[in-house]
This record gives sequence, C-alpha cells and structure tokens, in this order.
Amino acid sequence: WGPFLSMGPHTVTGHADYFGPIVNRAARVAAQCEAGQICVGVPMGTDEEPPDPGPTVEVDVLGVKQLKGISIEMAIFGCRKKEKEDESKEESNQESNQEK
Repeated sequence: WGPFLSMGPHTVTGHADYFGPIVNRAARVAAQCEAGQICVGVPMGTDEEPPDPGPTVEVDVLGVKQLKGISIEMAIFGCRKKEKEDESKEESNQESNQEK
C-alpha cells in the first residue's frame, strides 16, 4: 500500500498515468465520500498520528472500514472548512481555558 510503482503515458490520451497500490487506496477512500465532500484515509495499526489539519478545518470521523483490495483497515475522515462562527467559538473556548 506504498507509493505508486510506475508512471507512464496513458494508452489513449497520452497524458501521465499513475499505477500502483497508492492509486487504488486513493480511489477507495474517495468512493467513501458524498458529492462535494473531501475525505482522508489513514491506515489503522500504524504508529503514525493523523496529520493536524490546522485551526480552519473541521474533521469528522466517518468510520473505520475495510476497503476492497486493501489489506488493512482505514480510518476515514470527512473534512470541511470551519465556518467563521465555529472559529470564533473555538477561539473564545481556548481563551477561557487559558484564563483558568
């Protein structure tokens, strides 16, 4: 489930085409999304922490799934931009926690 194995011209269009397990994994994770949704898949059972999306991204856990053709379970997260009011609520919560 590592990096792509090779790159070459597509047989019909001639544009760059990627092959390998990472492409399969990306397609399986993308298939878990609804229209317009951004999803991120993190392999389970690794010691890696999921990347921190930063203060402007809201992350929802969609579930842990066994995806077709992938030997390990994947945690699927839905991501979206935080609304301005969500950001201001979080900032005020952080300020009140710092005052305590």
